[in-house]
Amino acid sequence: MQDVHSYEWIVFTNANGVDAFFEIFYKLYDDAREIGGTKFGAVGAVTAQRIKEGISTWTS
Repeated sequence: MQDVHSYEWIVFTNANGVDAFFEIFYKLYDDAREIGGTKFGAVGAVTAQRIKEGISTWTS
């Protein structure tokens, strides 16, 4: 997780995975911009929406 900014893609298959990712991510980082240029993929609209919420919640 500490190298997340070096990943090219992170793909989630469900909203629970997104929640778990951001729970850990925000314990390590203060701002979603720490993700850098990493792209996100989602299987399904609900999962995609959860990614958007996870990023926008903490970007200031």
